[in-house]
Amino acid sequence: MVTSFLELKSSEYGALEPLSTRFTLSNNSDIPLSILKWNTPLEGFNHDMFLINKSGGESVAYTGRLVKRGVPQPDDYLTLKPGESVLVEVDLAQAYEIYESGDYSVTFKSEILDVESKTPTELAAKAQTQGLSSPKILESNTVSFKLLTSRPKSEPEALLPETSLKNDLDLKPEDILSKEINRAKQTPVFEGCSAERQNSLNQALTKAETIAEVALFDLQNTPTNKRSNAQRYKTWFGSYTQARYSKVSSNFEKIYDALAKCGLF
Repeated sequence: MVTSFLELKSSEYGALEPLSTRFTLSNNSDIPLSILKWNTPLEGFNHDMFLINKSGGESVAYTGRLVKRGVPQPDDYLTLKPGESVLVEVDLAQAYEIYESGDYSVTFKSEILDVESKTPTELAAKAQTQGLSSPKILESNTVSFKLLTSRPKSEPEALLPETSLKNDLDLKPEDILSKEINRAKQTPVFEGCSAERQNSLNQALTKAETIAEVALFDLQNTPTNKRSNAQRYKTWFGSYTQARYSKVSSNFEKIYDALAKCGLF
């Protein structure tokens, strides 16, 4: 049996303090278990994994990364011996809209996507042919804290054209802006949305298209001899191989196509 436990570093936080939260995952069974780290704090914020509510019941929005997954590899798993635990610490402010002063409650709400007594290599091979096992819901305690003063809102750092290729290709911003990936775009159709929401969705769609377009352009135009050391690629996708790079490029092409052809909201 695998369980999780949350512990706050403090019961009160100031406006500029990290909202440090400790997450402990424990193997309470009598056999070794290999656990897929995806969708847990063991791999950082790549998924909305906490239920955070303000006093009064209003939920707090997740603003972190949402990662498209392929097939897990052996190093995506963690093996815990019987009775063994692993602890990581995360800053909730990095991925959740915790800005207003007041009382908050936090519960781990995600699932373990794959956990078995097999080795990581065996589980990765099984996932390749049979997919992941049924998700396992984890029991979690709830912790509470008070934000003493409101925090300044932070804007997400999007990879927009003006900062896109400076390190990887040494191109000027005007060189980037002059190059576009041609796609037939579809005008969104809205159903049951107010004018304000339509405007917000249109703005979000435009930004998403721009980010996807720039990423795809960068991937396609980075010289082959520079790809293994391209800093942004390494930051987001890890070590370089030609197969991995081709897969990432293919994924971004599909993402951009889907955004360009986005129809009904």
